Amino acid sequence: MSGKAGLLRQMIEQLAGTFNRDIVSILLCEVNNVDRSKNTCNVTPVTGDADTAINDVLLNAEGNDGELRYPVIGSKVWVAISLRNEASIFQFDLLDTYILITQTLTQFNDGSFGGLVKVNELLTKINRLESNFNSHIHSGVTTGGGVSGTVATPITPPTQLSDLENKKITHGK
Repeated sequence: MSGKAGLLRQMIEQLAGTFNRDIVSILLCEVNNVDRSKNTCNVTPVTGDADTAINDVLLNAEGNDGELRYPVIGSKVWVAISLRNEASIFQFDLLDTYILITQTLTQFNDGSFGGLVKVNELLTKINRLESNFNSHIHSGVTTGGGVSGTVATPITPPTQLSDLENKKITHGK
């Protein structure tokens, strides 16, 4: 609002102690669909007075807060709705894709693939195997004028760190 009406509203809000204050509502909702390209979802409240669908609810409070979770369609989520900010989810029931982080464990999804590879140690072992394979010969096995057995094709070029490493996911001690 602008002009006299806006000034009058501001004065009333100042007298009432509500000027520049936000009013937040918290609703338990059911997820109707998820838009991964926009990182939003549509929900329908299951508690409170409202039952109208709420569209484009943010999956996180800000576009890039370091954590993004996708809820399962049909699951329940807690949504914060504000006069001054966009509606966003702050608690999830079931997740389609998730990361569990504790003091002793970081787990992606169900963890069924096991731990991440220590890539430098793996590279060392692979290079050692390649070197042994490439230099391996069967000495002392001869029949007549020739050498028995097959000749192995050397492994070239040796495995490089870039062949094994995904730099988008890192881990340490």
